[in-house]
Amino acid sequence: MKICATICEFNPLHNGHQYFLEQAKLVSGADLLVVIMSGEFVQRGECAVFDKYTRAKHAVLCGADCVLELPVPFATASAEIFAKGAVKLLAAIPHLDSICFGVESGTAAEYEKLARICLAESDEVRSAIQRELREGESLIRARAKALCVLHPGQAHLLSSPNNMLGIEYAKAVQKYRPAVHLLPILRKGEAYRSTELASDFSSATAIRLACGNGNVELAKRNVPPCVAEDLETVSPVQERLETLVFSALLSTPSEKLALVPDCTEGLENRLLSIAERTNDYAALVAEATSRRYTSARIRRILLANYLGISASDLAKFLQGDLYLRLLAVKRERAEECLSELGNAEFPLLARKRDFDYLQGIAADCAKTELKAFRLSGFVRKELKNPYMTLFI
Repeated sequence: MKICATICEFNPLHNGHQYFLEQAKLVSGADLLVVIMSGEFVQRGECAVFDKYTRAKHAVLCGADCVLELPVPFATASAEIFAKGAVKLLAAIPHLDSICFGVESGTAAEYEKLARICLAESDEVRSAIQRELREGESLIRARAKALCVLHPGQAHLLSSPNNMLGIEYAKAVQKYRPAVHLLPILRKGEAYRSTELASDFSSATAIRLACGNGNVELAKRNVPPCVAEDLETVSPVQERLETLVFSALLSTPSEKLALVPDCTEGLENRLLSIAERTNDYAALVAEATSRRYTSARIRRILLANYLGISASDLAKFLQGDLYLRLLAVKRERAEECLSELGNAEFPLLARKRDFDYLQGIAADCAKTELKAFRLSGFVRKELKNPYMTLFI
């Protein structure tokens, strides 16, 4: 048995994603394609367009054999933690052979080389990063600039968010399962952050904006039929989430806010100070954003505070034994998937009673996930079973 895995958000799944899933199967030659996907909340610090079950259904209908859930503490963290959390879980699957990821450029060998450079972080690299940090850059930009100067031949790998995430995947693979093959696949369609709606291969960002502006019919051309059908049901939830997140901030003392992941260097005081001058979430994020603190980082901090996720929780979950939460599986491949996942180093959660056997760190992580799912249901004004697995 040979398993290929991919890590995603599918927010929403579009034509470019379907092409990627097809290529992952083709390039890997795997017997099973396993997707690990963010749940209710995504790395931008927002609610996903669709709930996790709907997006898992889309993934299976578009080529995945099964979909696992990336726990919310990892799904809403920085690129480094996002990648570490996903690869840590995937590495528990015995017959994992490869991990595919979408990129703008670069080969597996190039990603592996740059990952080794990053992990070694020589004194020269460390000094260059510190120089950029003193200039006010964020850590990820400081590292990218330093590496571009010291390793100009690798500069093209540091030019886009997808490539940077690919480097994080490569680093995590070297940490958790060095024998796993990296399979970077060139993306098809508009750039990752493009806001322009194309005829058929638009970015997820452009599709979300189109739906938000009422251009659902135009957005439908850019997604597979199963997603297009569900786009009719999309309701705006971000504004409601922002209200709740802002409210949570106002009721959080600075010493508690400082315990949230990435809320460092006195950022908790800055956020609370701005919150005293405005009642508008967007204005709060805009004023707190700078070269050093990206808007995505600010939104993630605010969301983690709302969800009750602390930096110590995140560190604990990264270190401890966890679980594999199965969201959806292709019915005709269910026996193979359940057999393979059932033999993993971490327990498989496919029904409610499976949760009852969790202990320690795994139980704590599951409680955090269940809380996030309940809060998401409140935002979406819907109540769904948090324990079910879909057979598609």
